[in-house]
Amino acid sequence: MPRRALLGLLLCLLAAAPAAARPTIVSLEFDDATADQAQALPLLAAHGFAATFFVNSAHVGRSGYLTWRRLHAIQRAGHEIAGHTLHHLRLTKLTPARVRHEVCADRSALRAHGFAATDFAYPYGATDPAIERTVKACGYRSARRISGVQCHGCPFAETVPPLDPFATRTPPAVLARDAPTILRRKVAGAQGHGGGWVQLVFHHVCSGCATYAITRADLAGFLTWLERRRGVEVRRVSSML
Repeated sequence: MPRRALLGLLLCLLAAAPAAARPTIVSLEFDDATADQAQALPLLAAHGFAATFFVNSAHVGRSGYLTWRRLHAIQRAGHEIAGHTLHHLRLTKLTPARVRHEVCADRSALRAHGFAATDFAYPYGATDPAIERTVKACGYRSARRISGVQCHGCPFAETVPPLDPFATRTPPAVLARDAPTILRRKVAGAQGHGGGWVQLVFHHVCSGCATYAITRADLAGFLTWLERRRGVEVRRVSSML
């Protein structure tokens, strides 16, 4: 090989080395505290994964939702309980006073039940700078958007640390049509583009019950793959900020 070509190859390898060394971190996140999310708990336990559950506190205990007792059991199992507003309203449609009530009262309710509630998720991913300031003023350390801008042809990963801790970005939420292969591509794609933080957002765990859902079998298959995947760490949101 000519000397110039060899030098070029060495430079390319050196440039690629730092990106390859960066870890890919996955957070498994469950929004809305629906009762069917309890199906995920034994699967997470089987793989030793800790997840983050974003809770609308005004819905807790209602039909179709997790109870406070179940949420305490989830926390004892090592998972994180986080905030998601009282009623899952689109914050950009509310007055500033109503936004503050939805966010702050939700966090107060969670803390009154013994949860740290350090992290937040915007319902529908809807936010703006004023809302982000309110979330920070309510005592949260981070807040998550949804379906952030993605590069063409590659899955999206947030930087570590995030560019903006009160507007962290994710791939689109998991849809019922998403097979484990789609989830695998999100993780593997992030690894192939320099690593970073991949927040995977789930809603229902069921079969044929909702658009935003994953079956128990598909979730089990993905978690098995994730545990075996080299170069990937699974962390709660609270451990990232």
